[in-house]
Amino acid sequence: MTQLGPISTALETELRQRVQQNGIVIWLDRDGHYTELVDQLENLRAQEQLPYAVHGFRGSHLALMLDLDAVAAGSDPPRLLIHLPGFTEDTVTQTPVLGLYRSGVRFRKALGTLIREAAAGQVPTEAIDVFVATEPETLAMADSWLEAQLQADGGGLYEQVRSTPVVEVVEQLLRDGPLCRQINSADARDQFLRAMEATLGLPGSWHRPAPQTLPGSDDSEDLGDAISNAVMSALAQVNVSQGTWESGRPASRQQRDDLAFILTSWALVVEYVHDLKRPPRGAAAEAAKDIPARLVTTCRELASHLRARHTAFYQRTADEAELLLNEEREQAKAEDLGRIDTFRFEESTVLEAALDALQQRQFRNAAQWAAQRLNSDGKQQSDSFWLQQDPARHETWQLIAAAARLGEAVSHAGDLPRNLPSLEQAVARYVERGAAVDQAHRLLEQRRLTALAPQIPAFERLLVELDGLRQLWRQWADRWAIAFNALCKEHGFLPGPGLQQRQLFAEEVEPLLRNAQNRESQRCAVFLVDALRYEMAIELFQQLQDTPASTVQLKARLAELPTVTEVGMNVLAPVVSQGRLSPSLSSNDGGAIQGFRAGEFLVTNPDTRLRAMQARTASGTCLRLSLEEVTSLKADTLKKKVEQSRLLMVHSREIDAAGEKGVGLDVFDRVLQSLRAAWQRLRTAGVRNFVITSDHGFLLNEGAPPAVRSHGTKTTPSRRHVFRPHPANHDGEVRVALADLGYQGVQAQLMMPEDTAVFDTGKHDMRFVHGGNSLQERLIPVLTIEHREKPGGSTQQYQVLAQQKQGLGDYLCLEIQVKTVEQLALAFGGRSRIELALKCPDNPDLKVELSQARGTAQVKDSVIQAPVGEAFELFFRLIGSSQEKVRVEVFHPSATDQVAPCIPEARFPVTALSTAPQRPSERAAEQLAPAPAAGPHSASSSWVETLSEDGKIRQLFAHLEAYGAITEPEVAAMLGSPRAARRFALQVDELASRAPFAVRVVVVGEVKRYVKEQS
Repeated sequence: MTQLGPISTALETELRQRVQQNGIVIWLDRDGHYTELVDQLENLRAQEQLPYAVHGFRGSHLALMLDLDAVAAGSDPPRLLIHLPGFTEDTVTQTPVLGLYRSGVRFRKALGTLIREAAAGQVPTEAIDVFVATEPETLAMADSWLEAQLQADGGGLYEQVRSTPVVEVVEQLLRDGPLCRQINSADARDQFLRAMEATLGLPGSWHRPAPQTLPGSDDSEDLGDAISNAVMSALAQVNVSQGTWESGRPASRQQRDDLAFILTSWALVVEYVHDLKRPPRGAAAEAAKDIPARLVTTCRELASHLRARHTAFYQRTADEAELLLNEEREQAKAEDLGRIDTFRFEESTVLEAALDALQQRQFRNAAQWAAQRLNSDGKQQSDSFWLQQDPARHETWQLIAAAARLGEAVSHAGDLPRNLPSLEQAVARYVERGAAVDQAHRLLEQRRLTALAPQIPAFERLLVELDGLRQLWRQWADRWAIAFNALCKEHGFLPGPGLQQRQLFAEEVEPLLRNAQNRESQRCAVFLVDALRYEMAIELFQQLQDTPASTVQLKARLAELPTVTEVGMNVLAPVVSQGRLSPSLSSNDGGAIQGFRAGEFLVTNPDTRLRAMQARTASGTCLRLSLEEVTSLKADTLKKKVEQSRLLMVHSREIDAAGEKGVGLDVFDRVLQSLRAAWQRLRTAGVRNFVITSDHGFLLNEGAPPAVRSHGTKTTPSRRHVFRPHPANHDGEVRVALADLGYQGVQAQLMMPEDTAVFDTGKHDMRFVHGGNSLQERLIPVLTIEHREKPGGSTQQYQVLAQQKQGLGDYLCLEIQVKTVEQLALAFGGRSRIELALKCPDNPDLKVELSQARGTAQVKDSVIQAPVGEAFELFFRLIGSSQEKVRVEVFHPSATDQVAPCIPEARFPVTALSTAPQRPSERAAEQLAPAPAAGPHSASSSWVETLSEDGKIRQLFAHLEAYGAITEPEVAAMLGSPRAARRFALQVDELASRAPFAVRVVVVGEVKRYVKEQS
């Protein structure tokens, strides 16, 4: 039986795969190296040892074609290898096999390439290079060489290590496995590393010192010497031992770690180089450029294994191995880097690029980088190891993503054209483009409130960029407001009936009551949500639009002017008569509107609104409930109330109340969750039709205060409007007669700023305002939901399990799992994911800030999308006004499923914040801003001169005083080396005792950070 050598066997294996995949393979052998192998393959085919036919050109095209005709005569597609020695892509076109060449797949392989690929993982790379450099003439010579190499070092420790998977070898080094006892001398160490040269492609120069060049020699340093010198220098800096090995004694802990570092550092460099999008730079990186693909895969597997199983060792090794890549660290650009962040500097490089993109208003680039980091495409978790280990870094990227989203939305929305033919066109433009801007702005402010703190990376620079985006939004909002007011002046401030708020009850609610087929489906719930902006209703619509057997629609209307609760909420009741309204004005406050007449009574509050609705409901009773009542009543009690009513009016003031108190950003998401939960509970209780609407929207002015204008005395105007008895034009204002708004019996003039400015009322907190004529305030949502069937019959019950786990730095951790509850009856309608949230049952006012999840769960704002049956880790913080330990509850916020909540036994510490009215980011910015007389590297007083004679230490404390925080890698860069950073860590308490502030050490994702704390 024909026997093939080791390299011939590898080649035949590749040929077999090609033929199986493609059917016909044309082998172009320009140098004729493989004729003898083809003859052997023909013999194997004759012995029925090959699953494909083999035919070669041997000087006669006629003979070859006759042989091929016999093969093609069968009914099955041929599996055929045709060997053409001496032919190339150009000369094959002049042969009779051209037709087969075009229908088949070309194959070619240089002998040197074949040798490298076949010997990789079995023979050290340097030995392969030496043999290939001799330019072997035949495949037989290559087979003999490899056989000799494999036999030369056969047996012993070398063979044992070479035959053991690399991942297992490193595992034994880290865990002191049996293999380590055999590494008991310098010779055993050399055998071990020689085996690694074969199986990992480790260059000898990676662990052997370069030969010393004699003084005066003109010999230039070759690549191997450059690698050796670079690696030896790096090994010295990280204290990798090259010392004496005592014969007969197993490797010490330090020596095992050193060997693991040598292997891992090479694997990481290989992974990095082969993930790059450009050629590598520097001797160490170039050494990894040309290793065979098989060894690249081995290195990647080792790196991936260590990231998953030995995170601390991986972080330490990667940080120290960065010293081998000085040129890459200095010159790498974000666009050069690949998908995997092997080294910390890659993540930092991309982060800097994203911040640069925000600064340069290149929002798409910033958004793409953030999407890669946060996996907005729905993958399980970020590919960046460094981001997984550092919740604070995750917060930075979430802020960048939110900022980029706002920038992109502003760019896409553009300006509102002033030549639109109607207000309907302006409303459509805002619905299509403008609402996305305001939603992105609100979400950014919500994320900023919880995430922007001095502890996160790039805090100072991110603060600047986010402030710039506030100004960008303000400028955009001003332009849209001015354009919309111009359109209102041209087309009238009161739109057609289809957009009027006053017609909403007649056109949206009454049809749901009239068109029903039976009494149960005639029941309708009307949600009157104070200050629910149109963009906020978009979130509800997106969550509800795929409800089975339901029609869900979101439309827009224009709120009545002025956009205040006394107008908009009362006009949601049926108070219109022949298209006109009869307002009731107060005797003071400039004649402000209190409510509207509906027949013989005034509609001014929830009770009278309900009375007006009752009067328009043909039969049955009307019931008023608060949002809190709907979400908190027992199911049986709620169902009884629903069965007794035909129309339910659900009233909610949470958004407006929180906004007026300056805490709206804390509450907005919770209200949206409550609205969804209330919808589900009422639907379960028997309601099939819903209308969710609002009285007005609002302008969100967090951190970007609008212009303030004077209009009479400070007691005359409201924040965004003023009533005057006579018409008068003022710069920067628009006015409209109340009569032109369809108000009868009144003669006053309504005056408002034409942009987003506010009137000076003597109040300083203008973060949440309404009453004007911007689209943010004026556009209200009309979300209608019609269910054609009763709620789905999901009988599956779920249980939440949660327990405390080790946190990261300031971030707390819970391990959470949602499990199905076994039931006697057959359950159906089970879900793959369940929504979860966290709250503090002992103190509902505490803020729960969700950071990120490890595993297949996903965190979006304040909601967790949890997989059913799979455990995951959740990182979070509790924010409050005092330090305490509290319990947390993991619960199902939307009430769409039967989920039993969980309160773990452990109590969690609260991160205390000042009770001052400033936001955390504003407070931090004031605390960390350098004094005007102090530069970024100079202290504001002479105390720094007493710290140390070392100017770098003084510079470091000056940086702490100015900016409030510094990471250990930054300390190493400032002091000159990791060793100096370690010395500083030992001295920091003594040095800080001489400073006017304390220094706290925080470890986040095993990255040490020094943070200034005021004494």
